[in-house]
Parts: sequence; C-alpha cells; structure tokens
Amino acid sequence: MKPSLRVERRNGESGRKLRRKGKVPGVIHSRPPGPGELIAVEERELLALLREHPSAVVDVAVEGEAPAPALIAEVQRDFLNGRLLHVDFRRVERNQKIRVPVRVELAGESPAERQGGVVQLLRHELEVECLPDDLPASLNADVGQLGIGDRLTAGELALPAGVELADDPEAVVAVALPPQNDADEAEDAAQE
Repeated sequence: MKPSLRVERRNGESGRKLRRKGKVPGVIHSRPPGPGELIAVEERELLALLREHPSAVVDVAVEGEAPAPALIAEVQRDFLNGRLLHVDFRRVERNQKIRVPVRVELAGESPAERQGGVVQLLRHELEVECLPDDLPASLNADVGQLGIGDRLTAGELALPAGVELADDPEAVVAVALPPQNDADEAEDAAQE
C-alpha cells in the first residue's frame, strides 16, 4: 500500500506558530520548478511517515484536492534537538522516471562473519532511477558470499524490476574486515 499524507494549506502563519501547534511548515513544489504551495503537516504523521518510508513517493492530499504523488525532497531538523523544522515535497508524474537516493541495508551472513570478521557498510544510500511506483523502500546488499578481504560494489547489487542504478557501479558498498585480534597480531609482527 502506498503511503499517504494529509496536509493543509498554510494561511500566512509563521513556522514558529505552526510548530507550537504540533505542525511542520512545508512546501510542495510542482513540475516544472516554480513557486511552491505553502502547506502545514501534522508533526506526528510526518514523523511516522519518515520512520517507515524515508525516501518514498507519497500520495499527498492537500485539503480540497485529490491525492497526488509527491517525493519527500528535503527535511530540515533542528541540529540541537532533532525536531522537524520544515519539509519540502516535489510533485512527480507516475509515468516519468525519477532519480532518488535509496537506503542500503545489509542482508545475509557472510563467511567472514562466521570466522570472526566484521562486515562494514560503507555506503548507506545509493542513487537509483525508476518510475515513482517502482521506488523501493531500501536496497538489500547481500553479503552472504563475502569472505575476509572481499568487497561488494554497487554494480553487484540485485535491483528490483524497473529500478536502474544511477550511482557509480564501482562504488564499494560493503567490505568484510578480518577479526580485530588477527589484525592486531599482524601489526605487532610487522613492527617487530
């Protein structure tokens, strides 16, 4: 089911007043880029949406209008307390491809981990290109074949149907590191 969000038009209220009421000020930008429509979103609803679908295409329903697909383009937070300050949406067309960064998640257990090593995720997001309805919530980086010293590149990821990699295919996504004790012993031996 596609995530949805109800928003209301902003009637000249300042962002500070809206935040006191538990709302987040925002803008919906249309295609082609032009002046956006000022909106306000319930903070609780937006936080829940961001937890579950941080880079999803959302059906945004502005009061009095039919829901239309939009992408969460930018979220601004207070750097001290993490509170939401502002959100920008970008309207999209269902039949036009979009380029979006998507979260990468590790999947599987590697032989390196069974030997005491550690698999480290180096790229937390990769940019993909697809139709809005094909946008995945995340990309799985299957590390089930990584031995110690092996690496997994962006080009080696299995992408869902309709999704193309728009990032560097040679970018290293994950690497299998040796056990810390072995690395320390090798370093000590090299120093002697």
